[in-house]
Amino acid sequence: MSSLTTANSLLPDETATYLNWQSLLSQLPPNIASKVGFSGDAWATGCYSLANPPLKIANKPLIPRPPIFLDRRMVGLAFPKPADPIKKPVGSTSLRSIGALGTMVETFPRAIGFLHLHDNSLQVSYPEGFDDFKGEVDATPETFGGLSVVLGVRYGLDAVSGRLRTDDGEVLPFRLSIGWEKDPEDVVVGEGFWKKEKVEPVNPRGPRKYRSGVLEKFEHYLVWRVPG
Repeated sequence: MSSLTTANSLLPDETATYLNWQSLLSQLPPNIASKVGFSGDAWATGCYSLANPPLKIANKPLIPRPPIFLDRRMVGLAFPKPADPIKKPVGSTSLRSIGALGTMVETFPRAIGFLHLHDNSLQVSYPEGFDDFKGEVDATPETFGGLSVVLGVRYGLDAVSGRLRTDDGEVLPFRLSIGWEKDPEDVVVGEGFWKKEKVEPVNPRGPRKYRSGVLEKFEHYLVWRVPG
């Protein structure tokens, strides 16, 4: 078993891949091994009962998914689902670098923010009080560039710490790079896009026509996982 060199890194002498990640599970503490999966670019867990989860396992980041997202299977009734609008898998490639932000805004016209995490997920955020998740699930694809699409309520940003938080005040294990110096132990786990102000599409469910300048209404940030 590889040594634990810091409180924030497990198996630092290994590098996780699609080929070896399952064998690495046997080298992890049982309480972690039973609650993580691997996407190729990151480990992921939906469990918040882990005490002091590491930032990295075998040199790949561990991403705890916020427990605020909607399970599409509980409300999505339409079949077939809309097709994935991005045919080439995105993985951890920046959506901005491949010019996909416009397509993302067109695909989710009522969203106010997006988290593209390196566990192959795209977490789509909606305004507080949004009450048409069934309609949104029926009208949006299950994947975007191969990323698993999950829907949830909006985030807030603590202006002092830079930490993301949910509407009920729960602090999430992520921080955005909005003018803060990156600490050496912080781990980049994705990117975020957030509306600077409310911009309504011309026709949310009709032809994909938007007022000029809509893409400039979004800020783009790196997303870090922070210790603790």
